[in-house]
Amino acid sequence: MRAAQQIARQWSPASWQELPARQCATDLYRRWLALVPWQDKSCAATTLLWLVCDAEGRARVWQLGDGMVLCRLGGRVQVITPDRPGFGNQTRALGTHRAWSDWHTASFTLREPGDLVLLMTDGVSDDLAAASLDGFTQVVHRQIQQRSRRQARRWLTHELTHWATPLHSDDKTVAMVFRE
Repeated sequence: MRAAQQIARQWSPASWQELPARQCATDLYRRWLALVPWQDKSCAATTLLWLVCDAEGRARVWQLGDGMVLCRLGGRVQVITPDRPGFGNQTRALGTHRAWSDWHTASFTLREPGDLVLLMTDGVSDDLAAASLDGFTQVVHRQIQQRSRRQARRWLTHELTHWATPLHSDDKTVAMVFRE
């Protein structure tokens, strides 16, 4: 996470929009490699969901590995993450996969109030049926929007800690950016 934050903070608002997505991913990967203290980088292998968004709502997202990125744009929910072929637990990750073809990236603009992007680790997204994505997005957005930042964080932490799928111990992380 620290590598992604460092890269994003060094960019001017225009540069992250103009740089090729592959160059952004390469910069991030190199920064991550420099921050991992072990010789064997696979010991710190991690999936990545990375979003950069400016005050006008222009956004870019990069994904390597599991999880899901979805948007609600103009009232319509759309999954940005492509379908994953293969068997479960065959995860692409920083530290084990270097091919650009393993990455997925997208650009979009949050224009209207209620437009949003939601990033979820597979501990959350794997438990969501496709038919429930719109409803899930609406509930999370409504619950976060009607609370202060601190209360929203507490609510979301409680929901992820008391996840509805019994004995499900995979990591559960959710991040949302929305336009008011």
